Parts: sequence; C-alpha cells; structure tokens
Amino acid sequence: MFIDSNIFLYAVSIGGKKEEKCREFIKKIAKGEQNSTTSVLVLDEVAWVLLERNGRDAALKAWGKIMGIPNLRIVDINASVARLAPEFLKQGLDPRDAIHAATMKAHGIETILSYDSHFDSVNGMRRQTP
Repeated sequence: MFIDSNIFLYAVSIGGKKEEKCREFIKKIAKGEQNSTTSVLVLDEVAWVLLERNGRDAALKAWGKIMGIPNLRIVDINASVARLAPEFLKQGLDPRDAIHAATMKAHGIETILSYDSHFDSVNGMRRQTP
C-alpha cells in the first residue's frame, strides 16, 4: 500500500477524527501489521505544507517522525518513474499525483491510502482511507 501525504499531514497537524484514524494506521505500519511504502516526494509534500503553515521546525519534526517509522519503506523517484508518469497525467492527475501513481506502478503497488478522491478514477488503482 502506498501512503499519500495527506495521511501524514492529518496525523501530525490537522486534528479531528481523521487525525486519530491516521495515527492508528501509522501505528499498524510501525508494528509491522501493514506493508506500506511512501516516497521521497511525499516527504517533500509534507515538509512543504508544514513549512508554509507552521514553520520550519514543524516541517523538520514531521520529516524526522516519518523517516523514523519502523517498517515504512521510503522509495526514490527515478527516471523509470518519470517515464511512467505521463500515463497518469493523461488520466487527469496533476503532475505530483501522477508521479505517486507511477511510483506505485513501478513498485507493483495497487492500493493508495489517501483522502484524495481524484485517485478513484485511475485505472488499475484502488483508494482506501484509514
């Protein structure tokens, strides 16, 4: 399962019922109960949002927490992923989300954990929420 940036953002900063559900899911990852992957681009998204909203310290803290989650695989973005991304741009995703979808395809991942419903229209991909 690929973990989208909004899951980490809810877990660290937004609050409410989604915050609790996201934190519980991240605990499952840490315990090894859920195979999960994210990418360096997701780290960038989380850091960028938190930098803009809450400042550099919040961005650095979240970055460290995500990097420290046991059993979370963090993959690189490479030229192979970049070659796959236009397929998902054609399906209506914005460039960053097209890269997420391409990363998933490159790693044989079919499910994304995300609150972003625009992933619902992507061929060969399933979206799930915590």
